[in-house]
Amino acid sequence: FHTEYYSQETCCNGYHLEDGYKCKPTCENDCEHGLCVGPHRCSCDIGYRLSITTSGQSCIPECIHSCIHGTCTAPNTCTCNDGYERGGLSHICFPSCRPHCGPHSSCVAPNKCQCSTGYEYQNVTDKYSVDSPSVRCQPVCSPDCGPHSACVEPDVCQCQVGYEKSLYAGITVHPTTRPNDENECRPVCSPPCGSNSSCIEPNVCECNPGYAPFAGNMYFCEPVCIPSCGENGTCVAPNVCNCDSGYQLIQEKNETTREITANKCQPICDPACGIRGDCVGPGVCSCEEGWRVVNGLSGS
Repeated sequence: FHTEYYSQETCCNGYHLEDGYKCKPTCENDCEHGLCVGPHRCSCDIGYRLSITTSGQSCIPECIHSCIHGTCTAPNTCTCNDGYERGGLSHICFPSCRPHCGPHSSCVAPNKCQCSTGYEYQNVTDKYSVDSPSVRCQPVCSPDCGPHSACVEPDVCQCQVGYEKSLYAGITVHPTTRPNDENECRPVCSPPCGSNSSCIEPNVCECNPGYAPFAGNMYFCEPVCIPSCGENGTCVAPNVCNCDSGYQLIQEKNETTREITANKCQPICDPACGIRGDCVGPGVCSCEEGWRVVNGLSGS
């Protein structure tokens, strides 16, 4: 028999034998995107940087600008997170909404649209929504627009056709209506309604309480007296009679209700005609048969 001798190479700690005779440093993941230059020590390729964690070293891609809503997956290359898409800048990923957000809204999170300032979703409790033909951002007016008007822009009310913005904020322009507010629209009548009537609808006049159309013309209203003023009297305001010169108003009333039952303008004779005569005209007495006028009065 004979004895043979041979040599066996053993690598130092942190190295491993490669190709049967070469000791090379050991690195986790074989320093992907880099070179293992020493035990557990990587030298990264251009565009990658060294990352040291509890599990060892590795080379990860480097992006000059931090990826927003995305991950750096290659040198200066961002991959967007789910629900995001790249915009004009390569490192910024913007939320994606499908369908796209409508007018006056923007996509603030994946499939979440938010209305611009001065707008809000109508009949939707959540301030975020996905736009659809039935859900759109509508302008908000404060205070609310009044009747016959619509909010067309934030805090801008537009009157309907046949109406115009009221010029009398806080003033009652018709006795039967409430005071106007700053966003109230009033109807337009052409020609304008008369002094004792009000425009209640486009080109529709209505007489104020206590007045009636003159000869059927709603644009001209005259006062109404009930009962009428009779001969020699004129109705000058609702239930107000003025007698002609030389006449005086005598009102007859119901003894029970004290309601006026008659307005009579009777002539005035001064001095009075006496018990044997009747005042038939201003300063004119008519005597009974067999009697005549004295004291300078006219007679008949």
